[in-house]
Amino acid sequence: MRRVPPRHSRMGTLMAGRLSRWPELAALAIVVAGGALSWWTGQVADLQMRADLLQKTRILANAIRPDRLTALTGTEADTRDPAYLRLKDQLRKTCGSIPKCRFLYLTGQKPDGTVFFFVDSEPVGSKDESPAGQVYGEAPESLLQCFRSRHGAATGPDPDRWGTWVSGEVPILDPKTGRLLAIYGMDIDGSDWRAAILKTQAVPALYTAILALVVLSGGVLLRRHRSRSVGQDGWLARSAEAVMTLAVGLVLTLFLAYLADQGESRSRREAFRQMAHSGSSSIIEAADDIRDYDLEGLARFVESSPSVGRREFSTYAEHLTNERAVQAWAWAPAVGADPQARKEYEQS
Repeated sequence: MRRVPPRHSRMGTLMAGRLSRWPELAALAIVVAGGALSWWTGQVADLQMRADLLQKTRILANAIRPDRLTALTGTEADTRDPAYLRLKDQLRKTCGSIPKCRFLYLTGQKPDGTVFFFVDSEPVGSKDESPAGQVYGEAPESLLQCFRSRHGAATGPDPDRWGTWVSGEVPILDPKTGRLLAIYGMDIDGSDWRAAILKTQAVPALYTAILALVVLSGGVLLRRHRSRSVGQDGWLARSAEAVMTLAVGLVLTLFLAYLADQGESRSRREAFRQMAHSGSSSIIEAADDIRDYDLEGLARFVESSPSVGRREFSTYAEHLTNERAVQAWAWAPAVGADPQARKEYEQS
């Protein structure tokens, strides 16, 4: 007659089997939790980078003079307009000074909704240049939404004929009428953007892998120790529990310290951004006043007279010396190429 094992004996065997697999289960739980944390870290980094991109685009858009935009027609005729050439040179130099920036451009929209380029940062004749009036047929929905809402945004990655881009888009409005003149855009290569996010996710993923490896290694040592007689194992197997506890604690401590440091860094960056915005607003306003009123008036004065000498210049610019945002308003005579050497000799 076959003997049936007692019920409690079968349950005990089952529980023992499950307990013997606890390292694998624990490692699986660590990998799942670490993967979720790594994903969250990437999301936070993405939001932070988009906020930085949008802020940079706003600052650059503030440097565009609306009167130069109103002078453009969005056609090939603009390529001979001095205002177009100044804007193109400004965008080209600005783009070259910003790391990871691939394109800067100004786009407009026709009454029928067609999006076109006013000007971009590419050199004239470049294969990637968007000449004045070029239709942007694959304009993403995010750009169209920016035209409709007249609010800035950092969008993408969106594909077009030049590649895949994450873009900062900021509207430029006419200060007198409030009319939308153009959208200022900055493009960052999508591959660079993803690489930057993956870089922030690498550290949590590394800590997760180390912690899972520690748990699995500790489980192997514990099984080996329990399956052998006393004295057959080395000190590492006999001290597996203590070593694993110490290793897990060390990894967790370093990981938590890293997370705390990253949180403090984000808080400092946000505080700095707010302080920089409040502190730079007055400087930007002062620079705009100097550009739009003082320098413009001075330029018109010089252009209206066939000859401006030191006395005339001093009489006109005397009130400008009260402007504390400018250290000096200097007068310098125009010297042609031929008498330049003689003039330099006289000044030496």
